[in-house]
Amino acid sequence: MNKETRPGTEGVKYTEEMEGEEEQEREEREENKGEEENEGEKENEEENEGEEEQEKGLFVEEMEGEEE
Repeated sequence: MNKETRPGTEGVKYTEEMEGEEEQEREEREENKGEEENEGEKENEEENEGEEEQEKGLFVEEMEGEEE
């Protein structure tokens, strides 16, 4: 097995298997980050929809007020 010194940790040896585990953990963190961003976007969309409905309601009220 090829053993190397991990960058930034002098004297600590690790195997390619350990390196693969680190990469897998990094990918999982990126996936989780992506999911969190998607959840944030959904919340923003819901807020925007609510604001649009409120604006439509206000606009309709203004139109009704002008007709009277």
